[in-house]
Amino acid sequence: MNQIRNTNMLTDLEQSMNIYTKLRSVNPFYPGDIARLLQTLHTSVRIARRDANKYKSQKKDNSDAIEKIKEYFLIIAEDMRNGVVQASFWGVIHLYTAFATMEIPQEGLNLWSALSDSKNSKCSKLMWSPVIIGSVIDLMTAVDAPFENIKQVYETSKATGGEASNIEQAMIGALIKNNMIGDALQLFTTMLKVYPDETYSLVRIHDRFVGDCDDIPTALRFFYEGIQKKTPYQATTHPSTVVRLMQRIWATENEPDFDLLENVWKSYIASTSPSMGEWMFNSTVNFYLKAFMEHYPEPTPEAVSRLKEVIQFYIKTRVNISPIFLNTVLSAVQPWADRDIVFTIISAFQIYHLPEDFVSCRIILNSLENIDVEQDYIISRWNKLVDAQKNSRNNNNQPVIQQLDLLALLRACYRPERELLFTSIFEDLLNRGQLTQKVIYEMKQSLHNNPRYSSKQEYFDKLLKKNFIEFKTNGVMEKHVPFN
Repeated sequence: MNQIRNTNMLTDLEQSMNIYTKLRSVNPFYPGDIARLLQTLHTSVRIARRDANKYKSQKKDNSDAIEKIKEYFLIIAEDMRNGVVQASFWGVIHLYTAFATMEIPQEGLNLWSALSDSKNSKCSKLMWSPVIIGSVIDLMTAVDAPFENIKQVYETSKATGGEASNIEQAMIGALIKNNMIGDALQLFTTMLKVYPDETYSLVRIHDRFVGDCDDIPTALRFFYEGIQKKTPYQATTHPSTVVRLMQRIWATENEPDFDLLENVWKSYIASTSPSMGEWMFNSTVNFYLKAFMEHYPEPTPEAVSRLKEVIQFYIKTRVNISPIFLNTVLSAVQPWADRDIVFTIISAFQIYHLPEDFVSCRIILNSLENIDVEQDYIISRWNKLVDAQKNSRNNNNQPVIQQLDLLALLRACYRPERELLFTSIFEDLLNRGQLTQKVIYEMKQSLHNNPRYSSKQEYFDKLLKKNFIEFKTNGVMEKHVPFN
């Protein structure tokens, strides 16, 4: 069992399950052993989901892996139903929570229905424990189950005589989602008295009030009390929670209150620890700037002045900033097509001694799309991007030029009078053998699949045809040499 207990790698699961199926009938496992196996499966699901979000091109492979892990869950669950093995409370919580992670909550509820059936399941009593029902109510909330059904499950579980913060936490989440804010606040007050030391549950509920509560004043009260450390527990509001709060403020039926939105964002940024990486809360910066551009669709003197104030606030508050912030600002202001603003932000990289990695170089090239610049400047920025890519590859035999690099160059050359520049650089890369078949095909696909680039699809197809490049339906490239 040590192998089962210690593994966290997706590739080890099959071996672990082989051990499980061989030993389950001859060498009974302890409930803690089964719980560890369920935890390992859940951890592997999380890894697969994370990789699917990070590498969209691998989504199919990860979907296959998740389907296999689900099969393992169902094997163990069936053994639990038949009394072959038993699992501890926290193991069963991992079982149900994994179905939420896999984004198939209804299948998790179907499984619970089978395991909680007293007539056909030998583990039904365990399945009604308040500790476990908390994860079941979360699944019911995820599928928008009628509140009366949720309430019935809650009360049936409570009638077993057990107590747990899990079930109260989940019930408060259901109350908030159903806009029963008064009942949610009352239950939370009770929780503070009964479970004053259950910090994890209290913090999760706090985040639900902040991010999921449609009553904005209540959400704001929890938000400000949290960041000002006025709660009896140590609230740690997650960036995604702040984004949800900002989205709710910005989606109000009346005219959105931009000043309120900005105050929430600034208050949150000011509360972040200096050691907290910018990548962790950059989603709040991104949404704030999106709202900013909607509020100021044109670079009026007021808009420019306010943007400068925001940048100074951020730099003063964070002190040690990374290129992440400037990248986000530069991407946000592109619709303004204001040369002075774009170059002011680009110059900030030098002013604050920030490195221009290949991501920054791409964004800088993108920012040249709608402003007047000399072609020599575009060429110099392209060369910087190529150099940054070379440095990042460290001679590991990966191709230097990527599809996103070409796309950035195309955006910099988006104006019709710059098409010849793109053609020249593209054909030079082609003649030097610096473009792979994969990169060219991905570029072609990205233009055809994104309506934003509809005006460039025909141009790029003609460019490929001019260079005797054609693709079969399976993406394999054919380069035809013309007859003399």
